[in-house]
Amino acid sequence: MRRGMQAQLTEWRSTVQAHGHRLGWKIGFNDRASQQRMGIAAPVLGYLRRDRLLASGDVFRMPANAVIKAEAEVAIRIGRDVAAGVSAAEAESAIAAYAPAVEVVDVTQPLDGIEMLLRGNLYQAAVLIGPEQHAIPTAPRQTIQARLHVDGKPARDSEPLRLPERFGELVQLVAETLSRHGEQLAAGDWIICGALIEPVVVSPGSRVEVEMSSFERITLGFAGP
Repeated sequence: MRRGMQAQLTEWRSTVQAHGHRLGWKIGFNDRASQQRMGIAAPVLGYLRRDRLLASGDVFRMPANAVIKAEAEVAIRIGRDVAAGVSAAEAESAIAAYAPAVEVVDVTQPLDGIEMLLRGNLYQAAVLIGPEQHAIPTAPRQTIQARLHVDGKPARDSEPLRLPERFGELVQLVAETLSRHGEQLAAGDWIICGALIEPVVVSPGSRVEVEMSSFERITLGFAGP
């Protein structure tokens, strides 16, 4: 797994950081069943690119013959640099804002094993981050519910255990993982916190809408190349 993360960050430094495209990080395998299937004890990280950031109402152009999935997630924005080893309270207090999000993943070519998944940046293709809010959800599993609609019809509801007990736990995880590889969680970074709902396959013409507690609804369309 270490080799996979090193390869991922080497790619990130040359193609993202060096060109001013840094946006933040994504949490992968945030549910226990996926972790057991992959043989890991905790979620893993991928990166987000500013040049692949979408807004609500946008349309994602799907490559020809691509297999694309959409995930409903919570996004958190970091307000100050966070070093490894911070307490849970310090990590929580570093969160400046929350927002609803949709992650787009391209699973056209399956990646075998955790090392290859990390090298491939966990299938990350794009991310929609919705309007921010600043009230801190102190008990996410109890206070955040989400529903994913596809083409106007409710498709799936969120699963509480995909959320952390506190979002500060994920801030700690990202800070510690980056520190092990010579990087740091920085002010302005976004973290998308993992799929709240089993991802749905979309096709050209699909429209996804995410309805989430206390957040504005967000929508994303999909079209062919």
